[in-house]
Amino acid sequence: MKRNIFNILIGGPAGSGIESAGMILGHCLKNAGASVVVSNEIMSLIRGGHNFNRVRFSFESEVLCHDDKVDLVVGFDKASLEHLADIVSGGVFVYDSDAIHESDLANITGIKNYSMRTFGLPLKKASSAVSGYINTLAIGVIAKILNLPVEIFTDYLKDKFAAKGEEVVSQNIKAFDAGFGLTESIFPLCEKCVTTKSMLLNGNDAICIGAVKSGCKFVAEYPMTPSSSILHTIAAWSKDYGIVVKHAEDEIAAMNMIVGAGFAGARSLTATSGGGFALMTEAVSLAGCSETPCVVVDAQRPGPSTGLPTRTEQGDLRQVLHAGQGDFPKLVMAPGDLRESFEMGFYAFNYAEKYQIPVFILTDKYLSETYVSCDELETADDRATMRIERGKIVSEVAVTGAVGAIGAATSVTEAGAISAAVGDFKRYADSMDGVSYRTLPGTKYGEHVATSYEHDEASFMLEDVDTRNQQMRKRMRKSEALLKELPEPFVINGDGEIVVLEMAGGADSASASLDILFVGFGSTKPILMEAVKELGTAGGKRKPIKAGILMIKYLAPFQSEAVKKILNKAMRVGARIVGVEQNFSGQLCGLICEKTGIEIKEKILKYDGRQMTAGTILEWVSKSGI
Repeated sequence: MKRNIFNILIGGPAGSGIESAGMILGHCLKNAGASVVVSNEIMSLIRGGHNFNRVRFSFESEVLCHDDKVDLVVGFDKASLEHLADIVSGGVFVYDSDAIHESDLANITGIKNYSMRTFGLPLKKASSAVSGYINTLAIGVIAKILNLPVEIFTDYLKDKFAAKGEEVVSQNIKAFDAGFGLTESIFPLCEKCVTTKSMLLNGNDAICIGAVKSGCKFVAEYPMTPSSSILHTIAAWSKDYGIVVKHAEDEIAAMNMIVGAGFAGARSLTATSGGGFALMTEAVSLAGCSETPCVVVDAQRPGPSTGLPTRTEQGDLRQVLHAGQGDFPKLVMAPGDLRESFEMGFYAFNYAEKYQIPVFILTDKYLSETYVSCDELETADDRATMRIERGKIVSEVAVTGAVGAIGAATSVTEAGAISAAVGDFKRYADSMDGVSYRTLPGTKYGEHVATSYEHDEASFMLEDVDTRNQQMRKRMRKSEALLKELPEPFVINGDGEIVVLEMAGGADSASASLDILFVGFGSTKPILMEAVKELGTAGGKRKPIKAGILMIKYLAPFQSEAVKKILNKAMRVGARIVGVEQNFSGQLCGLICEKTGIEIKEKILKYDGRQMTAGTILEWVSKSGI
């Protein structure tokens, strides 16, 4: 039997190397030329509980996301029996015969009602006889079942464990060989593998790559799942790229550190999740008042409070939008895949410095930690267009007898001297775009105070009405300028191609019709793309359904007019507007209603901490009467 897309699940107790097994399998499949997605589900326990890893791949088509339905399950513990309901007809369940017995299978209702093959193998006993690496042994079992070339795995194991010495390499290869010899080939998936140079990255990795390319020079973070790997990754790269990395004592310190680093002229970054971000908000407001550039990544997980620390959700949108006391401009953007994570990881620093604001990258556990194969992040166009833009930084302040007028200068590439009287540099001078010139510490005659108090143009603390009004209007004017620069939103299909919502042949043009427009943000993008692809393909008695996707990438400042225009066009061509979010209250739909006046009444919401699948979308559509 040959399948186009194949899904493997490896399950077992925490501490048995489930995550490592999934990653090794994912890398080997990627090296063999497959498109791969590796997603991990773990309990928030140091040891104990049941964890599992899914590896979904194809040698024939691109795999965008995970799926709950699996073809092959390898279970190390009795808790793995919970996955039997997810095995497709014709699938295989391999289990450790020392942990699960035939009587356990016999007691499960419905297990014999469909075609599923079960194999009890002495996984733990066999691994103990060679090295104890039950996870590597399980990879050998999987490689044999899938009829995959041995050398793909042995070559990777040699490379992965080389730093740990020959003994560790030898033990892992023995474990793999032992597993390979335990079973038989069932699915001839890979008749001829082609070695590739593609990468296997998660969203956090892609953000880090973008940040390094953008010249990030200071990272302060207190580890918090699922953002922690940003700290680990940048720390590992810090010597190569000249980055100062500080493991802060808490989130409050981390946020204050990056504000200080931003004032000093370093491109600075911190990362956290909702609970840690709650502690940062006073310093976020400090960045807003002092107009200090910095970048914050919020990798969302379910709340309230500690919630589900190792699961996923999109419940922090309102928290980030309204973080910090008072009104001040900020940029909130939400990547939906690796490519966008890389781009936003780069451009976040440009926006932060050009507009002298805090910038937030809103991601979540699924995007942060799910590994996806990709050929490259940086294209030839990127190498030609991605340029570091630092904004209005003045390298020289010329001394004059009177205070120089900075005036209405708007170009972010202007250089040269700014005139000022000694000790009277106008750090917060009014300007048409709301952005004032700034100097870095050590700039002669560019001394100024970056204060959390309201202040005048020269940064002196004042409380008069005119000063307050002038500075508030100046700061908020940045949002108007920023809106003009942000890329316009657009509708895409399941292949990521832009869909033009225009009546090509008049009001009754069938070619211009759209049955559904899904609206979402962040990590729902690959899920929606797979669902829309499937909807567009006729199957059985089902007719094709024409659907589009509107991903809201920029959440503040909100592109109200552009979004409103798209939604109105979609409704005019007959589309039902459906919000898709990983939270309880439909926070994005509420924001859209607030900003455009358009209420999205139909919603697909999931808030159990598990990422929805394309199947979730397809099931909703089948019940919707479309």
